[in-house]
Amino acid sequence: MTHYGFQNLLQYQEIGRKGGHTIIRLTDDLIYIDTQGRKHIIPADFESDKASIPRTPVLYWLFADRFNREGVLHDATYCIDYPIALTRAEADGLIYESSRSESETHPGKSIIDARCVWAGVRIGGWPHYHKRRMTDRF
Repeated sequence: MTHYGFQNLLQYQEIGRKGGHTIIRLTDDLIYIDTQGRKHIIPADFESDKASIPRTPVLYWLFADRFNREGVLHDATYCIDYPIALTRAEADGLIYESSRSESETHPGKSIIDARCVWAGVRIGGWPHYHKRRMTDRF
């Protein structure tokens, strides 16, 4: 029986910077199984800026580089052609769910941390929802 959560580690190469964020390209698929049993496969070659944490001192200090897999999953779910059709609210809910998930490869985050990241995407994510395709390059 497969448990929900991230099924593997995030494997990537850094390919540049844009808008103060490091851009990465996956070198292997990233796999997440949600609580409904759906398998989310983010393919190798997908480009992301991981978790787009604002560069304000406190927020960046608290959250930078702690939500990388969750950020890549969230970036993919915001794509127009993501294979599992999700509303923006569902995609944002998935970042919360994936943050809390625990698996062999992923220690779950605290409720407070997960809620903060969820609130961040609810407040600031709207300009990016359905603005790119899975194969678009940064």
